[in-house]
Amino acid sequence: MSNGRNIHETLKSFFGYDSFRPGQEEIIRDVLDRKDVIALLPTGGGKSLCYQVPALARDGVCIVVSPLIALMKDQVQQLNQRGIDAVALLSGMSYRDIDRILDNVVFGDVKFLYLSPERLKSEIVRERIKRMNVNLVAIDEAHCVSQWGYDFRPPYLEIAEIRPFVNGAPFIALTASATPAVIEDLKGKLQLVHPSVHKKTFFRPNLIFRVEHTEGPEQRILDILSEIPGSAIIYIRSRNQTTHLATRLAAMGVSAVSYHAGLERQDRDIRQAQWMAGDIRVMVATNAFGMGIDKPDVRLVIHLELPDGPEAYYQEAGRGGRDGKPAYAYMLLTPNSKQRLIERVKSQLPDLELARRVYTALANHLQIPIGSGEGTFTGLDILGFSKKYDFDHRSAFQALLLLERYGLIRLSEGFKPRSTAQIILPQRELYEFEVTHPRFVPLIRQMLRWYGGITTGPTGIDERALSAAIQLPGVSVVQQLKTLDGMRVVEYRPATSGQGLEWTMARMESNYLPIQRKELVKLEEEAIKRMNAMIYFASHERECRFGVLLAYFGEKPVRCGQCDRCKSEDYITPEIPVDEAIRTALSTSDYTLLELEQNLNSYRVGDIRKALSILMDEGQIKRNPDGHYSIHSR
Repeated sequence: MSNGRNIHETLKSFFGYDSFRPGQEEIIRDVLDRKDVIALLPTGGGKSLCYQVPALARDGVCIVVSPLIALMKDQVQQLNQRGIDAVALLSGMSYRDIDRILDNVVFGDVKFLYLSPERLKSEIVRERIKRMNVNLVAIDEAHCVSQWGYDFRPPYLEIAEIRPFVNGAPFIALTASATPAVIEDLKGKLQLVHPSVHKKTFFRPNLIFRVEHTEGPEQRILDILSEIPGSAIIYIRSRNQTTHLATRLAAMGVSAVSYHAGLERQDRDIRQAQWMAGDIRVMVATNAFGMGIDKPDVRLVIHLELPDGPEAYYQEAGRGGRDGKPAYAYMLLTPNSKQRLIERVKSQLPDLELARRVYTALANHLQIPIGSGEGTFTGLDILGFSKKYDFDHRSAFQALLLLERYGLIRLSEGFKPRSTAQIILPQRELYEFEVTHPRFVPLIRQMLRWYGGITTGPTGIDERALSAAIQLPGVSVVQQLKTLDGMRVVEYRPATSGQGLEWTMARMESNYLPIQRKELVKLEEEAIKRMNAMIYFASHERECRFGVLLAYFGEKPVRCGQCDRCKSEDYITPEIPVDEAIRTALSTSDYTLLELEQNLNSYRVGDIRKALSILMDEGQIKRNPDGHYSIHSR
């Protein structure tokens, strides 16, 4: 592509949109001016286009750093479907896989390379980046860079080390939820040079919050679903409870399915597609559902547990009403909801000594000697491992998550055994292969239909389901996959005998693990702070729900006028008189009536308009021909 391609042409030709969402074009133009950018766009704000459009408008490849394997695969699949060449370095790939993909980026027409921050530490990746024509580095979920963020990932701290290798390409850091402390931290940790900061307000006037305390949530859910038509999401923490509730709703005539990370990828994809198409009304899910989902007409999001903090809650609740029409975010709490949150957060607090013991036991269990093991993909029976080394399996799992957070290991999606396959033959050659080897056609075509990302990276497959679909014995399916692997048409890896685990760094002595105790103390403090903020949001009796969230994210609290608190009779009246608030606002800028109402949202609309009329009659303010109000200069 030529330099300077028109961004509106790019938007239309690749994505089918006639115009940008508010804030997107300003961000894109700063990127094209080679400025470093921090883009804070709430859930549904269209973050992906902010790096995809400028990358497509220029020659070269965009490197996208993301911590989420599922989201990387979805993004690659979506771009490929639009005719855009995108690839990802995924967990479980062999050295040969990585080498081939990186060669394609260096010598081919790849526009987007998705990888995890851990991959950036690899020598082979860094050496190839030096040979790439990089036009942009995009850091998704950028709050992971900051220890003040809710999902701190230490490998993110090393992203800035690639700056000397990318020939001055700008960095864009994107996140949907960050406090002011996180934003400041990003500037230093990513070594951003005079970054432009684009922060869209978190306030969404169409999102209506409700918090209710109930001892019978199931009946209340039915009542709410009958009151509010349209697509809905119900969030629950437990996988088993998602299945139970979805089954109960279906039995009572509500079309509902469950979704959680323990399901096979194929099942999740089918259920998500049904819900996206409107064939299923209610998705009952754990927080594994929703990342990267852009369904505009969700009218209702219900939480049956307190989330760990406002960031997670705002992202999940914010999946409602992306079309700008009214949407409701209900939180249905039982008498012990607060205590369950406290116990859950405490159980997840990091334990360094336990992590060291689990790391050593794991290395011994897998027979990985000091100084080796990097890139090993293996299986792990977490229950058997815990029993063998006398760990509580829940505590051992939390220790594994801590080791993963610091880039020492990576757990496969869903943390369960699965076979993987990737069709590596180019499309033209694949067609020629099918003509000359017709007996493999049913299997190849079925995999292409079911597994959208199978041509871009190793993808989880189910041999038994494939066997049933093409009416071929399971042993024959496995044999065909092995034959195709030998013929270099497919790369096939049978499921391991336990959960999938990748050893991402060479084994070291446990005392030298790159985990600092002071970092863990800070993580613990921030986790407790977020927990307390979530409890306050749900339990306070007088302030506007949205105002509480805005204050947490560093914005001036406003009154939404629609939440259960604003609708109650005991709402706190603002201390500053409305006429004084209007004069203060107009002393800094001219505003239209709508802008004034939005800026002074803690006041009733009727009070604002009445005060405006009086101030105009007194000659203190005036209304200009362009519709803006201003202070009347004497």
